[in-house]
Amino acid sequence: MSFWFQVLAPVHENVPVSTETGPLVSAPARTTPNKPSSPAGLRDDIRDAELLLAAFRTLLLVVLAISAFVMRDAAFSVPAIALMVVAGIYNIAMGVACLFPARFGVRRPIVLAMDTTLITAWVHLSGRFELVTLYFVVVVVAAMWFRVFGGVVAAAICNFLFLFLWARIAAEAPLLGRVEQFPFGMAVNSGLLFVIGCLAGYISEAQERERNARLERELLIASFQNEFDVSGELQPLLMGRPDFSTPFDFGFAVRSARAVGGGDYLDVLPLPDGRVLCCIADVSGKSVRAQARVPLLKYSLRALAPLYPDPVELMTHLQTTLAPDLGPELYIALCLAVFDVPTKTISWCNAGHIPPLLIPLNGEVLELEATCAPLGLWPEIEAQGKRSAFRPGDALLMATDGLSDALSFGGEVDGEAQVRLLTPRLVGENAVRAPEAAKKMVELAEAALENNSFVARHFTMGHELTEPRAYTDDVAVLIAHFPIPSKP
Repeated sequence: MSFWFQVLAPVHENVPVSTETGPLVSAPARTTPNKPSSPAGLRDDIRDAELLLAAFRTLLLVVLAISAFVMRDAAFSVPAIALMVVAGIYNIAMGVACLFPARFGVRRPIVLAMDTTLITAWVHLSGRFELVTLYFVVVVVAAMWFRVFGGVVAAAICNFLFLFLWARIAAEAPLLGRVEQFPFGMAVNSGLLFVIGCLAGYISEAQERERNARLERELLIASFQNEFDVSGELQPLLMGRPDFSTPFDFGFAVRSARAVGGGDYLDVLPLPDGRVLCCIADVSGKSVRAQARVPLLKYSLRALAPLYPDPVELMTHLQTTLAPDLGPELYIALCLAVFDVPTKTISWCNAGHIPPLLIPLNGEVLELEATCAPLGLWPEIEAQGKRSAFRPGDALLMATDGLSDALSFGGEVDGEAQVRLLTPRLVGENAVRAPEAAKKMVELAEAALENNSFVARHFTMGHELTEPRAYTDDVAVLIAHFPIPSKP
């Protein structure tokens, strides 16, 4: 490939280009994204949270039971102990239900209601109002399960029950000859219940949003992986190869701009009377949606080419066949070139594609300029054809605009002029064989885009950039060489 760099050096001497090249079509390593959580996984989360609450309830009951017997507290009366037994049975039942969530259904409202009732009954039987701090556990759990609304409602219910118990004691105080004063700490706890409920609910909502965002990212990664797999299966089917006897020497090479969604297409087909059809196409866009249109073009072309060997007729019927399936946002730039060996001529029809270059053995390079609009851009096209001589020793270079864009060096040099500088070595006694020449042209474009820091900073494809980054396009090259017959 050193020749190509020597050709380009006089035009842009200050742009070093690395000679290290990779494969023509790079396939990035496949990655397996984390699978999004399934409904079963969400069920496991619910079960774990309820089991944790059951474990906390068990620990609390054990502490109260031990303190009742060790401290010999008179507050632990027979009704209080009976209540502890009921709470223990309820706790065991909830633990068993947590292990079988599908069978027992929704339990969370029941759990909150029962816990609140048990705490209220314990405060009433023991007469210890400091135990109302256990309401904080109920409020936090309600906020975690039902967000801010659940935390506020739970705080309101707990405050109502606490004030109801205190009102009963305050109403009986005059009868007992004393005056009960509302503790300041209890008043603070009443306000804190609402604050804790709102704060815990907000934190739970934030965690839920973060979890949903993570799931969306995982789904996006899974979607991209699926897109990559589909694209990888399509790519080998999209490039045509001549599998017939022909006097021409053909060379093909392709480089995709991204891991998925290549929209370039090359093909060579035999026609009646020994003629040969060369095709190059570029579907707008670089997504799988664009790549999915390439098989439509490929098989439509192969079905219609034997019926309509004239490039103008073939282009017209391709427009009729493909336009309904392209949609309003996609179009195909396509060039058809037909070689007639007996008459040594080439006829072509160019539908908005970058002009291929006809390189004669002796003479000036001829551009196969566009003769009609791209396929699918308008409902109808007025295809026109042209003809030129094509003799032994001549060559035809067909390339998508990705090649000229890559050699534009950030817009400072005309990329099409750079491509013209590569044509002399395609003809003559020292001509590079078509397969090798096509490969090295694509390697040159790849080196200019990926291994050259200057181009990576300034390559714009004609657009102004707000930040330094490179815009790349697919590169496809087809070279047809008509060799000079060897003398006997």
